[in-house]
Amino acid sequence: KRPTKCITIFAWVMIIFNIFVLLYSCDFKNNFFEIYKSFNKNFIIVMILYSILSAAVGIIVSFGLLKLKDIMRRIGIAVNSIDLLFGIPLFFLTLNDIKNYSYSVAASELAKKPANLTIDMLGNIGFYITVFMVGIIFGLNLLFIFFFTRPKVKEQFK
Repeated sequence: KRPTKCITIFAWVMIIFNIFVLLYSCDFKNNFFEIYKSFNKNFIIVMILYSILSAAVGIIVSFGLLKLKDIMRRIGIAVNSIDLLFGIPLFFLTLNDIKNYSYSVAASELAKKPANLTIDMLGNIGFYITVFMVGIIFGLNLLFIFFFTRPKVKEQFK
């Protein structure tokens, strides 16, 4: 039995997305400690490790979805639910740190080459891009849960 086009597309989008998250999370030069400097370093390490684990599980689950493995569908729903339950409150807790980091990056860029932009313009652009990307991530989590809990989709995994 082969998966439908929707399941195949969704699984491949999740594979690509989780590979990106895994690579980003494993790149310790990606400024996690600078972005979240108001948080305890151990907490930041736990966040990084969770991102790595969640992305790795996401990749494995996505390949299982392509084989119509129901256990992988269930694990995927659980992981996406956990991502939302912890991710949304964590995002709001870190919002100020993200905004401060966006402004500090904007200030350092403006110092390198003067332009017709202001620090507020660049800082806001970086901040809103980050908020938009996080919104896409949470949207994907919700879409995954919604799609893979639909009765029509569930019956394909039996």
